[in-house]
Amino acid sequence: MRRAAWPPLLLLLFANGCAFEVPGLDPSGTGPRDLAGPWDLRRDLAPGDAAKVGDLAIADLTLISDGAAPDLIPPADLAEPDLAPPDLATPDLAMPDLAAQDLAIPPDAAKGDLAAPDLAAQGDAAPPDLATPDLAAPPDLQEPSDLAKPPDLAPPPDLATPPDLALGWTPSHVAKHFFTDGSCDLIATISIDTTQGNIDGKPLPPGCAFSLAQEDGQLQVGVLAVRRLTVKGTVKVIGPRPLVVVAGDTITVEGTLDASAVLTTPGPGGASGGNGVGAGGKGSHSGLYVDSGGGGAGYGAIGAKGGDGSFVSKANGGAGGVAWPLPDPSLLKSVPGGSGGGAAATENAADCPMANGGGGGGGGSIQLTAAVRLTVAPGGAVLAGGGGGLGGCINKQKNVAASGAGGGSGGALFLEAPLLDAGGGSVIAANGGGGGAGADWNSGAGGSGQNGLASGAQASGGGGKGAGGAGGLGGAKAAATAGESIGSDLTANGGGGGGGGGRIILRSRGPATLGGQVSPAPLLDPQL
Repeated sequence: MRRAAWPPLLLLLFANGCAFEVPGLDPSGTGPRDLAGPWDLRRDLAPGDAAKVGDLAIADLTLISDGAAPDLIPPADLAEPDLAPPDLATPDLAMPDLAAQDLAIPPDAAKGDLAAPDLAAQGDAAPPDLATPDLAAPPDLQEPSDLAKPPDLAPPPDLATPPDLALGWTPSHVAKHFFTDGSCDLIATISIDTTQGNIDGKPLPPGCAFSLAQEDGQLQVGVLAVRRLTVKGTVKVIGPRPLVVVAGDTITVEGTLDASAVLTTPGPGGASGGNGVGAGGKGSHSGLYVDSGGGGAGYGAIGAKGGDGSFVSKANGGAGGVAWPLPDPSLLKSVPGGSGGGAAATENAADCPMANGGGGGGGGSIQLTAAVRLTVAPGGAVLAGGGGGLGGCINKQKNVAASGAGGGSGGALFLEAPLLDAGGGSVIAANGGGGGAGADWNSGAGGSGQNGLASGAQASGGGGKGAGGAGGLGGAKAAATAGESIGSDLTANGGGGGGGGGRIILRSRGPATLGGQVSPAPLLDPQL
């Protein structure tokens, strides 16, 4: 045992009243004594006496009576026993910056709250809110009682009619007051008449307005003013004038709005066979039983040439109609209907009559203007197709067989609204009609061409028989085709040319939504 362990051990023994025997030590503590017999340190040593065993010194013993715990005061040299490793006493392990005054609890901490100490005393500016004992949210952050529905967030009564859309622009071709002339919500299911403005054969309901207006000082149109128009079922546009619908809010086409021609009968605003700026050329007769087909009418695209007839002599087919109006391809001045196809040829028209010479009528004209939104819904359609040319007639009693007539051109569709949506399943079409087929003396009359189709497909021409040539295809996304030229040992009657596609103008504020069929290709104006 090391010497440093003795003093605590002896003190422990003294405190518990133990007798201690030190061989050879004189009871006076000053010299050796006889080793015989034990002796009692508590009895034989007086306070302040020192005892020594070898080089082990015991000093400052305070004796108390038996039964009481002694008050043990270790000598000064025992306060720091040499059991601690010397390097732990090295003062450089202490952190000099953690001075006692730095670790002192701030005065306000004694109050029991958890507020941050005042950092200003150390030279750092404390944010004012850190010095505040109350950590609750300040009063201005408390939830207001009316937060559930702020008054300014309440929806306006009519979201469908934002004022800036209704009043921020002017309809094309007609006056701005038509936006506000009509206040009715109209549903059309059968017809719209551009002569008197009747809807489904009946006078307009209260709030709707109909009037005649002039476009560019020349073209007279029928203007129907409403707040909202919804088209359901198949609604046929009838009458001689183009139709213009101006809605102060919305137009929705769920059914079919149709201004197409039917064979030789033009659509509203369209021209009859052989008439109009883009009319197809008439077929010609040359010699006995030789006739050429009429040319198809043109509008947005040129019409196709009629088929030649050839036997001994030759009859050249009628010319296709021109595309127009070239100075105004966007139809900014007016929106006329399509032109009529060229008439067929025969030896004597009186012996083989064909209405209007058999040329297909031009498609009609529709303008739809909505102040807010125009929608052609899935399954909805807006149409202005050209009429098919008639097939050549035959009169055996008079020895007459005719060529085929040209198809009518597609008409015009002018749709405008800030929001224009024609999504998947919708159709916007102004296709040309097919040409009629030439007749054959032995096989019979030629077939008529199809009216312009409600799709992106081309109308077919009439089927030829024997010495009668087939009619050409009507124009759609693809161009119209010429009538078939024919020649035989006896008769030769050419087929009529197909009518060209019409014009489609779509104006909107930003890109229109076009997911359905649009034929022919439209002219888009996103800068409404």
